[in-house]
Amino acid sequence: MLKFDEAVKNFYEDNKSQYFRPESFRASHIFVAIYPLDVIKTTPREELEAKKEEYTELAKTNIQQILAKVKAGEDFSELAKLHSQDTGSQENGGDLDFMYKGVFDPAFDEAVSKLKPGEVSDVVQTSYGFHIIKLTETRSGGQAQFSDMKGSIQQHLFNEGAKKIVQNYLSDLRDQAKIETFFK
Repeated sequence: MLKFDEAVKNFYEDNKSQYFRPESFRASHIFVAIYPLDVIKTTPREELEAKKEEYTELAKTNIQQILAKVKAGEDFSELAKLHSQDTGSQENGGDLDFMYKGVFDPAFDEAVSKLKPGEVSDVVQTSYGFHIIKLTETRSGGQAQFSDMKGSIQQHLFNEGAKKIVQNYLSDLRDQAKIETFFK
């Protein structure tokens, strides 16, 4: 019987094609929504739609003012903490962590693809609102390393092994059971 570590390594080697990662990037952003959250909560949809151009212009003005501060050399992370309306990344200075291309709006991905690490985009409009994006790092697509996948493969093999043990146990119980049928 193979040692567990050998089984994990063999599983990785036998299934390498499943461990291919597409190109990814790490970026931060400052986000300004077309409709402020408090307005969305309190305004009927029809009224929001009727005032969409007005809200869009206000958001565009706001993001342009923030972009001017970025271009003037103010700290991107601090500006994101102060002004970004993305509550998920705001506390982290706008950091979105690593993500694969194709996860975000196509306009966002396109803007990121034109940046080099450390560069900041102009204003990018998506269906959600306006963004200023700072690219931190890129990773080319390729084979995921065994060391990155080892833990998840171990968990998978453990779960599969446990499932087989339970199935065998239940099968043995069925084989040993004496079942009598009293009526049809």
